Amino acid sequence: EDEERQSFKIRFFKALFCRCEALLVEGREVVLVGDLNIAPRPIDTCSPGPGFEAVPWRVWLASVLRGGGGPFIDVFREFHPGRRQTMPKGIRIREGCHHALGVC
Repeated sequence: EDEERQSFKIRFFKALFCRCEALLVEGREVVLVGDLNIAPRPIDTCSPGPGFEAVPWRVWLASVLRGGGGPFIDVFREFHPGRRQTMPKGIRIREGCHHALGVC
């Protein structure tokens, strides 16, 4: 990803979680459902590669999850703490291009 896309991605996630945290402060329960397209830990992907954990949005996501000091829970990891390589292996087609699954 280019630098502009990376910058947008981290700003989007920070804004999203800022809103979630504001709701928590108000005493509301927050459930965020969806695919953030971030594998937070090497165990969560098929091919983590070098520097995997240093990617800015992974660093940020780890910091907002309960294990990293934040208030949020990765529900999948809560119920499946040891399951490895949970991203399906294979190829999918999106917008006419091939993308290898499990590679961020």
